[in-house]
Amino acid sequence: MRLLFLNFKKFWGGGEKMACLLAQGARKNGHQVRFLVSPGTPLQKRLNKLGIEADSVNYRNPLRLWSAFREKGPYELILTQSSQENRYAYYLSLLSGTPIVTRLGVSAKPSVDWLKRWLHSWTVRVNFANFQAGLDLLRDVYAKGLNCPVLLPNAVIPPVSLSDTPRKNLGIPEEAIVIGMVGRLEERKGCLLLLSAFKSLAGKYSNLHMLMVGQGGLQEQLERHANDQIHIKGFAEEVGDVYRCIDMLALPVLWGEGTSNAVLEAMSLGCAVICTNDGGMGEVITDGQNGLLIEKGDQAALERAIIRLIEDQALRFRLGERARQWVQDNSSMDKMIDIFLFWLQWAAFQKKGTGNESGTFGNFRHNYH
Repeated sequence: MRLLFLNFKKFWGGGEKMACLLAQGARKNGHQVRFLVSPGTPLQKRLNKLGIEADSVNYRNPLRLWSAFREKGPYELILTQSSQENRYAYYLSLLSGTPIVTRLGVSAKPSVDWLKRWLHSWTVRVNFANFQAGLDLLRDVYAKGLNCPVLLPNAVIPPVSLSDTPRKNLGIPEEAIVIGMVGRLEERKGCLLLLSAFKSLAGKYSNLHMLMVGQGGLQEQLERHANDQIHIKGFAEEVGDVYRCIDMLALPVLWGEGTSNAVLEAMSLGCAVICTNDGGMGEVITDGQNGLLIEKGDQAALERAIIRLIEDQALRFRLGERARQWVQDNSSMDKMIDIFLFWLQWAAFQKKGTGNESGTFGNFRHNYH
């Protein structure tokens, strides 16, 4: 199949990582893959390294987007990663007759008017959600028998460390206890909440350090708080060394999270995790078993969780080992790719009018729907 991915995000995040992994899986299985992306983004640079075709386009200009779409088409499917890309995918789909397959990490009910619901039902063949609650939301908003929502859990490849002395390279003492945060430095991720909690505890625990890695609208504000114990770093293309530096990962998200890739990556390397019980994280973390859950915006609960992991090293190690095992058992890359490729084929057959609910397709749909 000829597949076109649309991804116009300016930052590198979990959705972009998943897009790369899914594209690699599709290409490995003989499908042709092309991306349309915003100019000069980290995603484009990563795709270039992987040898995956990625053309930049001014997607806000309809004529240029249409021209870029037609230049190397036609395609059998258009694939999107968020509602932002969907609006442009609708336009391309309606003009070309190419169906859409979309992957949405929703954790709050999207605002959908009658026109968007009609466009969605007319053009979208398959909706992927990466956690069960998100899948239920998609069914509630869009279903009515008009499309096919499917659970496609996130999968991760454990990041590789590139240095034997990652803490030294980042200016962090070897004996320190380090709280880490990896991702977009923006309000919804709870960056300021974590900073406030850290400052509240830093006086009591002199060997406590915090490492934030990422980029976003709060980066400059956070950098103004940097000192000997607070380390704010920009975007890191490889994050294996970051996870090796930290003793615990904290992600006190305030809203809008699906299933965090940063949490899964940290878990895959045996890090203890503290995160908000929001979106898909309550489906990944069982409180006290493979991580600690807190409620949204609860700084006191966040501080209590950090103190537990500071003062109980055995608990840190136990949660980390169980987290590692959970990822091995539940975030299989092969399973994710198998589900993804099956539903791509199903969507393409629907386009040709030859798909049905019996035989191989029917059995697989029963298992993975």
